[in-house]
Amino acid sequence: MADKPEAPNGNGDNPWVAFARYAGLGLEVAVTVVISIYVGYRLDAWTGKSPLFLIVCLVLGFVVAINILLKYSRMAGQDMKGDDRDETEK
Repeated sequence: MADKPEAPNGNGDNPWVAFARYAGLGLEVAVTVVISIYVGYRLDAWTGKSPLFLIVCLVLGFVVAINILLKYSRMAGQDMKGDDRDETEK
């Protein structure tokens, strides 16, 4: 039986798993910003206060997107720490 391909980080994970994880990151950030723009636009149309809710929702969308990026960077940091421990054990 063929061995699993070795990932660049050396921990044996499939490289497609890492690709899917970070592609999901981009999609998550983009969808967050687009939905916040849409909600702000609809609130502006409903209330008649033209750029107010669009700007507020856009700022909130960026804040949420930054939190998502921080979450992924923490996950990547934990993965790197796990790789360092694996190398010291060898």
